[in-house]
Amino acid sequence: MNPYQPSKTILRTACAVAALLLLTVSFPSWSQLAGVLERSIGKKISQQAERKVLSASTEKQLVAANVVTRTKRGDILVKRWNQHFCKPEPCPLDKDKAATFTGHSYNEIALEKDTVLYRVYHSPAAKPDGLWWKRSPTKGTSAIIGNAIPTEHGNYADQMVKIRVPKGQTIYEGKSAAQGGLAGGDNQVFLKNVDPSWKLR
Repeated sequence: MNPYQPSKTILRTACAVAALLLLTVSFPSWSQLAGVLERSIGKKISQQAERKVLSASTEKQLVAANVVTRTKRGDILVKRWNQHFCKPEPCPLDKDKAATFTGHSYNEIALEKDTVLYRVYHSPAAKPDGLWWKRSPTKGTSAIIGNAIPTEHGNYADQMVKIRVPKGQTIYEGKSAAQGGLAGGDNQVFLKNVDPSWKLR
C-alpha cells in the first residue's frame, strides 16, 4: 500500500466536499465551509503520511536520511532481525540459532572498535572454543541462569576464555532466551567465525 494514499474515510469526506463545492455558486457561505473542510482534509492526509513515514522500519529511515544508527555502545546497527519476519530476504541466522535469542530477535552489528568478548565453559566437558560469546565476564551460577546454559552435559561455566574481536567485524547480538527452567535475559553474541589469533591470555 502506498504510504501516501489517503484512507477510505478521507476519500469519503473529500467526495462530500466536492458535492458542497458544486453548491458554492449559489451559496457563498457553503464556499467558505468547503474551503475549511478542504484545508482540514489536506492537513489530515499530510499527518497520516507523516505518521507512516515515522513508523517505517529503521532500515528505510536510514536509507532515506542517509545516516547511520548506532547502538548504546557506539557500534553500527546494521539491521534488527526477527526470525518470524525474514521474508523475502533470508535472516543471517537459521531458526535454531535465532531461537536462543529472546523473541527470536537479534541485532546485526558492525563493531566500531576492537571489542572483548567472553565465553564460559567447564573443561573437559565443554570446549572453550565456540561461536557463542557475551560481553560480560560473569561465570558460574550467574552465567548459567542469565545465559540459560544447560548443565546436563556438564557445563558448569566455571572456566572462562576471552577474545578481542577486531573493529569492523560483524556480530549478532541480543538477549538469551529462557530455556530448561533458566531465566536467560543476559547479553549473548553469536559469531559466524572466530579467528584463533583473537584469543587473549
